[in-house]
Amino acid sequence: PDQAVAEVPGRIVTTSSADVPLKGLIHLIEALAKLRTENPDAHLVVVGKRAEDGPVAAAIERYGLAGAVEFVKGISDAELVDLVRSAQVSCVPSLYEGFSLPAAEAMATGTALVATTGGAIPEVAGADGETCLAVPPGDASALAAALGRVLGDPVLRARLGDAGRARVLERFTWAKAAQGTAELYREAVARQGAGARR
Repeated sequence: PDQAVAEVPGRIVTTSSADVPLKGLIHLIEALAKLRTENPDAHLVVVGKRAEDGPVAAAIERYGLAGAVEFVKGISDAELVDLVRSAQVSCVPSLYEGFSLPAAEAMATGTALVATTGGAIPEVAGADGETCLAVPPGDASALAAALGRVLGDPVLRARLGDAGRARVLERFTWAKAAQGTAELYREAVARQGAGARR
């Protein structure tokens, strides 16, 4: 977190490539269209390459969202961190993920998270209502409702952001990864040693 980075009202950030359906961006675009009927300030910054044609481009045009969806690519790590810090909410709309680094990165900055329950995302994001708001994959209405809740409630945003950051520090730092790996090796060596004594 960095208090010097101003929070931009209505800003939602996600990391996705428009031409990878598994990332669920089409559902987030549909959710944004629904959300803007009640929150016209809501806008989306997508870290990734914009496809010039295809379902996402068609949805942006169909819903009249050209001015509300921005794609950025080729930014530095520092620029990415500041972009996530500036958002009121980060979103992982994926239909499936093996491990969601964007969720962990957003949580590390203290940015509130809305994520689907696709694949291993819950293992990273944590419990619904505690460290994130979780929705079923592919459900644009649920996504819109969750994003609207977070955008409209600064207390909820702060609580989710703080809890998410604490979860990342507790479970997903390089030091924790190293400790966990060393412990697994110790257990494996102990099991091997016990087997040799039999």
